[in-house]
Amino acid sequence: MGTALRVEINDAKLSTNNNRAKDAQDNVWLKVDVLDDKNRKRSGWVLVNGEGAKRAYCWDWFDFMQIKETSTLKEIYLDADKSLKRNKDNHSLSQYKPTIKETLSILDKQYPVETKIYTSIKEASFKGIADKPMLFTALSRLLINYESEWYSEIDAEGKLPKWEALNSEMTENAKNILAYLQTGDEAKLDAYLSRVGEAKYSPEAKGFETLRREISRFPADYKESPSEKLTKEQFESYAKMAALEKQVTAWEKTKEKIKKMLWWDDVAKGLAKLNQQNDTPPENSETTDTTTPPCRYRLISHP
Repeated sequence: MGTALRVEINDAKLSTNNNRAKDAQDNVWLKVDVLDDKNRKRSGWVLVNGEGAKRAYCWDWFDFMQIKETSTLKEIYLDADKSLKRNKDNHSLSQYKPTIKETLSILDKQYPVETKIYTSIKEASFKGIADKPMLFTALSRLLINYESEWYSEIDAEGKLPKWEALNSEMTENAKNILAYLQTGDEAKLDAYLSRVGEAKYSPEAKGFETLRREISRFPADYKESPSEKLTKEQFESYAKMAALEKQVTAWEKTKEKIKKMLWWDDVAKGLAKLNQQNDTPPENSETTDTTTPPCRYRLISHP
């Protein structure tokens, strides 16, 4: 068996005559489906409390895998992005950080080894195990020891360094193309082509050059009312430029939302200050009414 299987011994499915049996010694046998080391589904009988089986109670930490992640948020993001390029010639998991590596190792098991199909960190890969209890359970029992990516100190400029580090991945390409389309700065186009591995005379580069020429012919006051000032063809070009602008501003808005989600940190600091004030002895030998002691502790729900 290639993947550990956890089953409920009193599961209605395992209580039927077809899936439960007792031998002459009154030992209980269950018929289960498992994955072998080639990720192929196998059916067979297993002896409860026999070799290779263990009875675990609901409060037991059975088959949990705990890993420690020390990578930065950007490194994890780049790993997830790199996984999108996995194929039969580039599927090794040794190059990935622990979190992505272990996640991919579970997701890969939805396909038999001989198919040479490899998963990536995307929605479709996770949907693929939704109806596969063995893999779904394995993923749910993966524990990652890692400081929450939602927590980040705000620097002197009012920014979140951990998330700012993702700027180059989220908006750099869009910013370069947008600047080229708006100003004709060739260096911005070259920077974009270098990042995406395209040649100066590639079809993509030619396409942007054509788009730039079309935009340069827009009337000077087109921004006042693009839908009225531009022709149908020009408005289509404008829409492409507007989409790039939206991509850039969307990431900036996302980071602002993240900062607002750190409200609990301000609350915790406020409570600490309040506690300190309450612990300060009264001045001038004044007495304090101790009939109703101040409330010093509250439950704070962390995001």
